[in-house]
Amino acid sequence: MDKVYKQLLTNMKFVLRRSRKISLSADIWTKRGMTESKLGMTARLYDPHSKVMRRMTLACRTFPPPHTAARLFKRTMDILAEWDIAPSKISAMVTDNGSNMVAAFKAFVDSNGSDSHNESDEDEEGVTVTSDDTEEANVVEEVDEYMQFEEQCDRVFDGRIKRHSCTIHRLQTAVRVFEKDETLKPIIRKARVIVKTFRMSTVATGELIKATNLTLIADLNSMEFNFAVTDKLSADKEATIHRVHFYINGLVRHLECIRDALSKLDFSSFHLDNPFDQVILAMESELSRVLGYVINERDPKFDAVNIASTFLHKKLRLTLPHRVASLASRWLALKSSDWYEQNIPDILPEPADPNVTSKFNTDDDLDFFVAASSEVAPHNSPFDLEIQTFNSLPASTEDNTDDNPELFWIQNAGKFPLLSRVALDILAIPAASSAPERVFSIGSAATMGKKKLAGHNLERKILSLRNTEYLPDLDD
Repeated sequence: MDKVYKQLLTNMKFVLRRSRKISLSADIWTKRGMTESKLGMTARLYDPHSKVMRRMTLACRTFPPPHTAARLFKRTMDILAEWDIAPSKISAMVTDNGSNMVAAFKAFVDSNGSDSHNESDEDEEGVTVTSDDTEEANVVEEVDEYMQFEEQCDRVFDGRIKRHSCTIHRLQTAVRVFEKDETLKPIIRKARVIVKTFRMSTVATGELIKATNLTLIADLNSMEFNFAVTDKLSADKEATIHRVHFYINGLVRHLECIRDALSKLDFSSFHLDNPFDQVILAMESELSRVLGYVINERDPKFDAVNIASTFLHKKLRLTLPHRVASLASRWLALKSSDWYEQNIPDILPEPADPNVTSKFNTDDDLDFFVAASSEVAPHNSPFDLEIQTFNSLPASTEDNTDDNPELFWIQNAGKFPLLSRVALDILAIPAASSAPERVFSIGSAATMGKKKLAGHNLERKILSLRNTEYLPDLDD
């Protein structure tokens, strides 16, 4: 069995070595009370040799608290070294930074007075972390802590590995704040009464259609909406990052349409005040705070990868305004040059000083890539010509918003050799850190009734179960 496992690792390393870029996802699983925790890490990459998108599980190991950004980065570098992966090959790393990580980080800071700490294993054994089930207590405070921890991760990873937040967790964060806001709860209840009234009254429905040309079909609560979106963003076997801008921008536009429609209604005739304005304003405000970097190019943390990946979808690119599509194409030219035409050292720079604006990781920020685009890709360059050709392709009736854009670029790599290269490496980046969560599910099943299966033995079994495609001749 040792020989088979070694062959599995060898085969996986061979695929990793021949890939151009590798995207990572990391998540942390914890038991209630923080009595046990594990770090899971997966990879997603395009294999130019076999012309398929590949998935791998790289790690599932014990990760005692404190779960600081610095320790997460250190463990990431350790895992990369074990797999012989050069840091320059990492296109992005998606982290969850959920409540378990924030709780551990907060407890550690409270007990030490600072987020700076010696990263040795001896020190971590002396830290005791407790986690209370206080989700109902002060959601706004928890979300503020989450956002602060996100900023800490940005500082630690800045200039060394490009880090993306898990979109699903960010969306859930906005939903939780909205749902737990005590000032909004009575308004939401009143709004649901109105929805029920309109649905049961043909007279009220007729007046609504006359005034707005709309009808209320059902009361879709935030959790139902959240599930509909997260189901698409958590897919593992197809691209997901191209959907992020489309979904978040669509949600904001939907709220605007509702506000415009409701402004035509005379609520006084129903002996009611309009309860919707405050709710819509609260939703827009929270979405802007938590996910503004996705859709607002004026946001200080604007990340152009979201518009670029949407641009790479033959159907969804048509939803981008011309100016945004132009920005996306320039960013793609810059990224192509950065990834494939420059010699990138494997020695990473030191972490950024939080008081100093970073010069390393600004290539995804709007001001930088707009200013640099004229220097990187002159007009009518081969890459530009491919962009123009792709952008001129008409969308046919067979094209669908649910299409997996990876298939288009794999099938058309011969026609777009430069653009398909960067397209497939970008589309390999997941929108969420859902893949490691599936690893934890496998781990739970693997240890059921086997109390002694832990540590390296557990990771070995999980890697064997999750990476069977790299041993095609192995019988079940």
